[in-house]
Amino acid sequence: MSVVALWSPSDLVLSILAPLAVAASRPPCLVVDLDPNGPRFSAGPTLAELVADGPTADQLAPKRSGVSVLGNGGVRAGDAEDVVAALGRRWPSLVLRCPPTEPAPPAAIALIPLLPGPLALRTDPHRTILQRVGLRVDVPDGIPVVREPRPSTLRALASMRMPVRSRWVRQLGQIWSPT
Repeated sequence: MSVVALWSPSDLVLSILAPLAVAASRPPCLVVDLDPNGPRFSAGPTLAELVADGPTADQLAPKRSGVSVLGNGGVRAGDAEDVVAALGRRWPSLVLRCPPTEPAPPAAIALIPLLPGPLALRTDPHRTILQRVGLRVDVPDGIPVVREPRPSTLRALASMRMPVRSRWVRQLGQIWSPT
């Protein structure tokens, strides 16, 4: 099992779409939204429902080869630890979408827009990926930088369709490689 936790505190759109892109780079993969205020994502059961009712064996395992998303439904991450651990034991790959309004969990990778000087968010450079946003900005040494996503990639992800070919998805997929 492989687990990646993503945290993007300064860009709500990036915090929603980047976990889907990372998952699309390594199917079958489950995205679990740990943000109690996150989007619904799908009509299926939510993490809150699995915590309240207990997950069935069928809900814990992949049903298809692509990307699946488990919306939050209003439960805090700490209350869902047992369910997330059970999902992690059954899914080959898991992406955790961390709440952008809370401090980053210790193991989370920060995905931060690459902004100039005083606008740049300061994070641990060993657990950070910078996202280009169309500004000419000097890149700090030693921090990976990913290209801007194409609008078609963003539209596909926002529509819950996984892009077939996307350099942005491939670049973000390098998160799965050990550093």
